[in-house]
Amino acid sequence: MFLDKLLLSQLSPVGKSLLKKAKLTSYPKNAKEMHLFLETVKTEIEEESFDGLIVGNIFFNFVTSVEVRDRLTTSRIFEDIFSSLFDLKATDIETRSNPTPTPDLIALDGLCTSENWKISEDVSGNKREKSDVHIGEYNISLKTLKGKVYDSHGRITNNSLNKELNVGSLSYRALLKGILKDDELATLGDRKKGLGSKKQIRDKVLDVIKEANKQSEFFERLSLFMNYIYDDDVYLVMKSHYKIIFHLIPKTSFRDCILNLYKIHESDFEKVWYRWENNNLRFKWLLILKFMEEFKLPYYTSDILLTKATNSKKILDFTDKINTTVAECIENLASE
Repeated sequence: MFLDKLLLSQLSPVGKSLLKKAKLTSYPKNAKEMHLFLETVKTEIEEESFDGLIVGNIFFNFVTSVEVRDRLTTSRIFEDIFSSLFDLKATDIETRSNPTPTPDLIALDGLCTSENWKISEDVSGNKREKSDVHIGEYNISLKTLKGKVYDSHGRITNNSLNKELNVGSLSYRALLKGILKDDELATLGDRKKGLGSKKQIRDKVLDVIKEANKQSEFFERLSLFMNYIYDDDVYLVMKSHYKIIFHLIPKTSFRDCILNLYKIHESDFEKVWYRWENNNLRFKWLLILKFMEEFKLPYYTSDILLTKATNSKKILDFTDKINTTVAECIENLASE
């Protein structure tokens, strides 16, 4: 909406104040600094300072409220919010180009001499699609998920939540070419063609790799792909009405979790690496957090109650002033 854009365009003074309170000299450039910034927002909401309240109010009305959270909340909303807070220009997604494949990826193209596709092209296309939010030079893969519903007192009123995380496209044919036999690979596809459930992943892929004694080769391919494709920190944002919960996962933790899982707990791999749908890979994100804890991989959580941000007198007075000003302007202009 027009007025929404006007509000977002005026957040720079708020961002400067919050950065100063967080003792950051510039916009966050990694998950640890973003966690520090979000924890500062949380503190400022609790202390009812205007800069914290306005950011919390924006989170509630633009992202987490039950009135809006079931709509498709795009990562572009967060890019607009953060870009305005940190006085940065939002990225023009049309200018993004395909990344250059590494020599190791290009070398795998030798497996595709009889095909009309190349592994390096598949995987570089996958990498191009991963970044969702760009804050200056800091690139983030940000995923919003429907979380449990919390009321204004922080009590859960609905326990249902989205347990699946869409981690974007990852070419299964590129991942498995030369590891599975060509006739085995040719039968695979998402949904009901061997990749649409954890049981199918186990039966049609993981057990076949074990039977062919290709675990080491698969792990090497998996490591190459994970380190190339997933080169951005992963942010999970739970839309939970009066709560917004951020799980900030450094890219190294995300990659190492998947690789350690296959190396250490191969029998549990499909519980996380769950299924493909429309060539998009789906993970079980709660288990990712569980295994990161087990593997002692760092990640950060900010759990922010937004109640004061919606009903503080400062916010209510601010809203009243805006409503009065807009109404007066419209009345005056309409009467000309």
